[in-house]
Amino acid sequence: MRAEVAQHKLKKCVRKHKKAASKARWESDQAYTALGHLHTQMEQVDQQRAAAQEARANDQALLAGLQEQLETARAKVSTARRQRDAVENYATAVRIERDRHHDMSNA
Repeated sequence: MRAEVAQHKLKKCVRKHKKAASKARWESDQAYTALGHLHTQMEQVDQQRAAAQEARANDQALLAGLQEQLETARAKVSTARRQRDAVENYATAVRIERDRHHDMSNA
């Protein structure tokens, strides 16, 4: 009976961490999308700057803002990846522990 209770708790924990991993993957996808949009915007800024040298100061400020946003998006991607990896590692450990308890209860 104890093994069943422990197995139930482990399954519940795995579901919780799978949900967190799914959320982290979704956030990572969103950050990648934002990164793609920012990259496109940066390319557009470069083209505009080549066509309008007299507006260079304004373009430089815009580019700096986009680079800052790009770094923020990269940081979010990195954080989301680390969170996803941690959750997946934890979920794996929980599954291993659940399997170990299951094997012990069957022995």
